[in-house]
Amino acid sequence: MLALADHADELNECFPSIARLVRMTGMSERGVQQVIRRLEQRGFIVTRSNAGRKGSNRFRLCLPVLQAPSTPAPGAPPHPVPPAPGAPYPRTRCTLTPAPGAPKPSINHQEPCAPVGGRAREAKRRKHGNSDQAPVGDRNAVLMLFAEKINAGRYVAPSALSAGQVREMRERGLVTEESLKRSGLEG
Repeated sequence: MLALADHADELNECFPSIARLVRMTGMSERGVQQVIRRLEQRGFIVTRSNAGRKGSNRFRLCLPVLQAPSTPAPGAPPHPVPPAPGAPYPRTRCTLTPAPGAPKPSINHQEPCAPVGGRAREAKRRKHGNSDQAPVGDRNAVLMLFAEKINAGRYVAPSALSAGQVREMRERGLVTEESLKRSGLEG
């Protein structure tokens, strides 16, 4: 019935094909035909065979609700609509986001936080040109990689860096105190 109503014009008539109703409802062709027959038997629709475009059936919806005007009469006085009995009082302010005392957002544990060793993985990384990870054993490249992530505001697991590495990045000017505090690596 809703699929037919979606197609109805101002005269409550429509002529969608059975195939279109099948696509809209997700029902089988026979299921749509059975529902149309039941709607006809109950008087909700009147069907005229082959009266629509390209020989499709024309359906007329026979619901009094659909025939009632949807707007108030011109000059009709406004009607107050009080809240339902027992309804909560409407909110006048919004709560802050996040709410005070809410836990911190979850941490993304999927992002790799340290170079991975092993000959097979190292060879695969070189083959595919993964530039996000520094070569294993190159301390300077590792510090530069983490400093870039920290300065960009990306997550770096606190366990990925030692206190000495954090101190060295700060002393070399690779990161600022503020970016370390934002990343949660310096308290």
